[in-house]
Amino acid sequence: MEKIELTNEYIEQVSEQFKLWANFLNTGIGLLSFTLAIACMGTESPTINAVLSLIVMFFVRISGSQYFPHEIQQLRAKAKSDEKAKIILMGLEQKYFGFKTNFTMYPMFVFGLFFLIAVSMSTSIAKFLPWWGTYVGL
Repeated sequence: MEKIELTNEYIEQVSEQFKLWANFLNTGIGLLSFTLAIACMGTESPTINAVLSLIVMFFVRISGSQYFPHEIQQLRAKAKSDEKAKIILMGLEQKYFGFKTNFTMYPMFVFGLFFLIAVSMSTSIAKFLPWWGTYVGL
């Protein structure tokens, strides 16, 4: 494996890779999840159809693996034996995968996927929030 140097060029390269990843998550997963959730609510069995849609979303996510930042994959492999790579990886993961980042960098992904999950759990949620069952069409 090649030596990892933390330079401005390296940081820019990782940043560009994460822009592609964020775009895939927001438009590929988030927008599609939201659309599927809305579509499921118009069916006779929104909960079952949302579960099936989640399975489809799993396969969409797998097919989009090529958008995941290559540098992070390399760092994860190198971090097993290189302390410097481990520290760089921890910093990058904190920056790009932190709790706050999920809502600022991947908002449509978070909203769309959580909405689809909520529709798939509608019967359970409606027990505690009766208005949710009415909204979903149970």
